[in-house]
Amino acid sequence: KLRHILRTHSLAFKSGNEVENKAEMYGLNKVITEALRQYREKLSGFYSSDAPGRMSQGLQHITDYKDTTNTARLLQVTY
Repeated sequence: KLRHILRTHSLAFKSGNEVENKAEMYGLNKVITEALRQYREKLSGFYSSDAPGRMSQGLQHITDYKDTTNTARLLQVTY
């Protein structure tokens, strides 16, 4: 949805139509605000519970941490 709105905003800007550009900019801001709200709620869900595993999962999501031991275990070839 965001890509579609970005594309239409770009076309409206290039056309020079100020009214259309303003409307597309409003729609773009609305979509970005909604996406940020959803992400904020997702992150707050990690910290609202008392489960330490959930907290750890939230930190891994924020830092984009990938566990290398699981990857190494998958790559081992057994004979």
